[in-house]
Amino acid sequence: MSDTLADKIPKEQKYVMQEMLTQLNATESETSEMRLQMQHALEELCNENDQLKEKVDANEKTKFVMEQKIRTLTSQNSELLKKNAEDVSELTKLIAAAKEKKKIIKKANEELTTSKKFDKLKIESLEESLKIEKQKNEATTLFLGDILHKLTFICYGNSVKSGPSGLRGSENLQTAILQTLTETEKLIEEEEKECAVLAASIKESQKYIEFVKIENKQLNDIIIAKMEKENNKSSDHHPTEEKEEDDGFMPSVF
Repeated sequence: MSDTLADKIPKEQKYVMQEMLTQLNATESETSEMRLQMQHALEELCNENDQLKEKVDANEKTKFVMEQKIRTLTSQNSELLKKNAEDVSELTKLIAAAKEKKKIIKKANEELTTSKKFDKLKIESLEESLKIEKQKNEATTLFLGDILHKLTFICYGNSVKSGPSGLRGSENLQTAILQTLTETEKLIEEEEKECAVLAASIKESQKYIEFVKIENKQLNDIIIAKMEKENNKSSDHHPTEEKEEDDGFMPSVF
């Protein structure tokens, strides 16, 4: 019986070859397992890559939207800055005009104050004159009444002493005295009427002064409110700008 090729190989070499075959089979098994693991890892990497691509696409869309918003906000900000500059310019003009009006009103108020003080002194002088005139009228009335009483007494005494002719003369004298007294009373009444007119004029002047005081106070309140409103607007536009110091405004008349 002829020997096979395996029978011709020495036992030592056969053993070595079997060992190598065993190791080769083991290596192929490990390689297959590693290949499967690498395939699985590759699939996971592909999935992660797809997810990353989706995130990148989403980020690109978000970036595009944000860039659009930034352009819109930049445009709006430019318009707001322009509008703010126009508002500041207009407000500056208004403040300058208000300050000029304030100076004019302050000057007018000072002139009005001086005029009112003069009117007050004039009214006080008129009141004093009225008081003196009333005292004079009262004294004149008392004096004339005393004279009339004395003359009546004298006429009565003369009529008793002189008889009928003396009585007629006394009556004529008494009539003349009464006429004089009547004229004097008329003059007194006219003076009293003039005093009444003067008193009414003083009263009207006082009413006018009170009216002007009220009107001046209302005007002062309106101007102060307007200035505060403009100052508040100025503070809103320039929060860090130092507030201008007020130099006083519209002093009270009395």
